[in-house]
Amino acid sequence: GQATLETGEYELGITWDDAVKVYVDGKMVINEWNPSHHSFDEASHKNTRLSLVGGKHSFLVEHIGLGGFACLGLKLKKLSTGK
Repeated sequence: GQATLETGEYELGITWDDAVKVYVDGKMVINEWNPSHHSFDEASHKNTRLSLVGGKHSFLVEHIGLGGFACLGLKLKKLSTGK
């Protein structure tokens, strides 16, 4: 997906099960691609901070569900305004 954002600090949060990668503007910002790190049918969560300049940004999520419970959620929250 794409979003037009103001310059500032953002928190990107992802909740998933099994395995996930998140890219912002083509750069990998979250790499949790090893499902053996997490319990079966466990929903993991991770936050990362992003400093973004104003304009259009692209977001790509790769996700694997290995059966059973399925969960995937992405949230972007603005923390502050850029200077």
